[in-house]
Amino acid sequence: MWERWKEGWTLQEIGKLFDRPHTSIQQILAQTGGIRPAVHGAVPWRDRLAFRDRLRADPDASARYERLQITLAAQRRQDREACTAAKAEFVRSLLQ
Repeated sequence: MWERWKEGWTLQEIGKLFDRPHTSIQQILAQTGGIRPAVHGAVPWRDRLAFRDRLRADPDASARYERLQITLAAQRRQDREACTAAKAEFVRSLLQ
């Protein structure tokens, strides 16, 4: 469902595919803001929580991450994927 929504399918088209009324599809999307929820227990989910916990426990790491985000936002404001890629090494270093 999530991939089809991102591709621009209508609620009616998605509903037909899953044999559901479009209103039920709309409700699911509204509950998540149209963003696919993370799979509980999956590696990316665990990594995100570990990263969050590290930032909460380490004020210095949190401040460095904040500075990195501000710098990258100024340099690559229009390219979200490039910002994410540029932060990847910092995130990996905190998760080791």
